[in-house]
Amino acid sequence: MSTQDIFQLADMMGLASEPDVSEEQMRKDFTEVLTGFSIADNYAEHFSETVKKFWLRALPPVIFMENQLQLDFDLHLPIEFVTEDLIWQICDPQGAIIETGEFTPIEWQLNGIYHLHDMEIQSYQISLEQSLSLADYQLLILDQGSDEPLGQARVIVSPEVLVVAGADKSVSAIALTFTDLFMSELAQTVLIDYRAMINTDSQIINSYQLREDGYQAWSNYLEQLMANTSAVVLIEPLSFAQQWLEVGDSGIWQTHEFHELMSLLIFHCQKNNCACYYQASDLPEEIVSYFIERGITQY
Repeated sequence: MSTQDIFQLADMMGLASEPDVSEEQMRKDFTEVLTGFSIADNYAEHFSETVKKFWLRALPPVIFMENQLQLDFDLHLPIEFVTEDLIWQICDPQGAIIETGEFTPIEWQLNGIYHLHDMEIQSYQISLEQSLSLADYQLLILDQGSDEPLGQARVIVSPEVLVVAGADKSVSAIALTFTDLFMSELAQTVLIDYRAMINTDSQIINSYQLREDGYQAWSNYLEQLMANTSAVVLIEPLSFAQQWLEVGDSGIWQTHEFHELMSLLIFHCQKNNCACYYQASDLPEEIVSYFIERGITQY
């Protein structure tokens, strides 16, 4: 298995090595973690299956839409479908159709091509001009005359800026920490063998699997949390972006989809009229700016 393959799989699993580490050390670190899976004897096969799964899925598991005017997504389809007039549907969580229309994939930008045996899969960048209110939706892609979708994805229309009526720092706020969150309600997303590589007591979230599941566990947790409070405070917010994992004498950063985690947090805060603050010192300037731009202020 090539170094490039190992790095690509590590990226899919949300792993990043410490800066300024040699390629040889990075390969060693990644290999130690990746071979912690039960399929350790053949992780090249696991890598191949992960890439194949990525291309065989027509739509990403979750799509975030923040400007409320345009829905952008990558669409993977076997070549025989790319010249067809396909149907797109936006539905509410109960399956009721809100908007629908037709499009032809080949008329959009080609992003890439993947060959699986004698089948060619093509990826297109699709942009639908569509005005949607802040809500949780489903996107379906269907062939003409078929009720079985070619692909479906969760669509979150999240506000760019959190605006909560009557937000007041004097309210009783609940602290939201990375450790508390990912060692309790979301523990089901943890990979057992991955955890075993660190130590038997740790429960380390796997951000790749979390996203593969459409962040549903994260959404469920936020809804439960905000049912009992009018404000939350992010403690050590950088931990939502990355966590340092000790592996033997070295270590690996496990990275998380920070913007997606925060977008969902803002969506549920807006939905539940719940204020959001952060509490930390010496944050990188870009993180402070990010919070300010999104309406999350210091507590």
